[in-house]
Amino acid sequence: MSTVTKTRQPRQRRPKVRTVNLLLPIGPLNVNGVLRLTEDGTETLFFVDRLASEVGGAGFRLTKFEMHQRGEEDATYDVLLDGERSTCECKGHVRHGHCRHVEALTALQTAGKL
Repeated sequence: MSTVTKTRQPRQRRPKVRTVNLLLPIGPLNVNGVLRLTEDGTETLFFVDRLASEVGGAGFRLTKFEMHQRGEEDATYDVLLDGERSTCECKGHVRHGHCRHVEALTALQTAGKL
């Protein structure tokens, strides 16, 4: 009698298709910009504000549009863009060291739109 052991292969994740657009640029005098982040066809709108950074880099606050409309504070993320030291307060960045918020703002910064 022989025993067959089947090893489970790690699940292959397909890369997510993401696009980012700055629909309304960040204006002077604390005027919010509006950012659209599309991930696999699902759109999320964020208000985006500049924040002062005491440690260098560029600081931003992203607030999910639909949460702002309902008065919820759970979907506000402070993001610091500083190359390899970029950070975000979202669960994804805390757990995995990267997130869509940093990636989206970095892409806009690289394109000269921030």
